[in-house]
Amino acid sequence: MTAALKTGAELQKNLGARLRHPDGRRLADELPRTQREWMQAQDDMRAARAANEATAARRVVNDRLTPAADRYRQAGTALADWQLLQVREMRTRVDGSFRDLYIWIVVTTLGAVVVAMFIAWRITRSVTDPLKEATAAAQRIGAGDLGGTIHVRGRDETADLLSALIKAQQALAVTVRQVRSGVESVALASREIAQGNADLSARTEQQASNLQQTAASMEQMHSAVKNTAESARQARQLASS
Repeated sequence: MTAALKTGAELQKNLGARLRHPDGRRLADELPRTQREWMQAQDDMRAARAANEATAARRVVNDRLTPAADRYRQAGTALADWQLLQVREMRTRVDGSFRDLYIWIVVTTLGAVVVAMFIAWRITRSVTDPLKEATAAAQRIGAGDLGGTIHVRGRDETADLLSALIKAQQALAVTVRQVRSGVESVALASREIAQGNADLSARTEQQASNLQQTAASMEQMHSAVKNTAESARQARQLASS
């Protein structure tokens, strides 16, 4: 029993050295003090019994040993209750810390998801919007509208595509202007040729009319010559008779 008491005293000493809270230190200091009172009362009772002083031994038990044992038990119970309360408070704090950590993880995860979704949306917009504009520009150019404005933003591949569309639109507009100018020149030349053909036709008709008149005159002259020759023949015949 003495060895057990020594071991308990050593444990109580180590516990008191580890405690930092004032209440814990006070309860830890109270426990060995009441233990010493209880042990001293036991030693006195044994000494009285050894001296065959039964009355003195009973008086030690009633007046000192029993109250010291109650105080020792109460001190041990108070220290154990205080330690249990500290364990419960520590568990509450740990649970609160885990709850706060869980909330922080959830909030951080949700924030990361929101940020990732926003970044994905921005990346999608930065890719799809220029592609939509390039598609619309290509459709306008295909429909013959070469005066539309194409906006280029950024320096990525879609911006290069829009720049290439602008160059193609400009080159196609130049080609259309050149073709239009050539068509207008051909139309002007055609009108001039048509006018020349009309003038030539008019002159040809005039010359044909002149030829017809000349032919009629020639026929009249031929008829007159023929009449003259007939008259001359008749005159010769008359002269001969």
